[in-house]
Amino acid sequence: MDPSVLNKRTVASLIKAGAFDSLDHPRQGLLNVHGRTIDAAMAERRDRDAGVLSLFGDAGVATGYNSKPVVPDMHAPRERMLADEKEMLGLYISDHPLEGIEQILAPRRERSVAELVELPDGSVVTVAGAITSLARRQTRNGAHMATFTLDDRTGMIPVTVFPRALEAQDGLLVDEAVVILRARVDRREEEPKLISIGLEGFTAETRGALRLHFPTNGVTEDRLSALKALLGEHGGDSPVEIQVGRTYLLQLPQEYQVDTEAGLVPELRQLLGVHAVQV
Repeated sequence: MDPSVLNKRTVASLIKAGAFDSLDHPRQGLLNVHGRTIDAAMAERRDRDAGVLSLFGDAGVATGYNSKPVVPDMHAPRERMLADEKEMLGLYISDHPLEGIEQILAPRRERSVAELVELPDGSVVTVAGAITSLARRQTRNGAHMATFTLDDRTGMIPVTVFPRALEAQDGLLVDEAVVILRARVDRREEEPKLISIGLEGFTAETRGALRLHFPTNGVTEDRLSALKALLGEHGGDSPVEIQVGRTYLLQLPQEYQVDTEAGLVPELRQLLGVHAVQV
């Protein structure tokens, strides 16, 4: 490639956007070594341009690129990976913050974002979704406010958090965080938006879910069979989620919902390990 476009910032942006995923290296691993890899490639190019490689090529001299760094098997947290995709592309491509939890999030809202077009100006409504494009700024009188986009996979809508509301909600405002939002519909401009009234985080604890953490290399078939039988013996109303590594979250079908108060958790910890069970 022409040296003018082979720069570290451009390559880092391509990595974050998933452009190199087909090479089967984790994005975080590529980010950790891309600078040294580019330096090695540029050193080889300089040697080639200077005629060094044509002079010594037959002597088996290793070039800078052939001795490039090994890409480590390092994975960024799922939330960080999604935030990078959204920053680079303006949308999610490999996953979504709501993947696997939409069914249990839906009962906590009154309307979806797509349904807000039906509401008149000033309506107060509860919606739920993921925070994206979060930004904070200072008002003329020195107070702080925030804006973000709420994405619930049916649509996206801008949200404004004025200073007084921000004082109570600031700790919950994190990009890619899943939240339940109480807000007022504002139609004074061409594009409708929401004015935040109250905000609630949506975690495994607030939705009453039982989350099981599986290692990235999975679990044995025998343990899966034992797990299926154990869940079947403790039927109830709590949804069960399986998180694989730090990047993938799956909600099991409703038939596998359980009663977490009936002695299930100790048995699960004995089967899967103490740190594999989160209630």
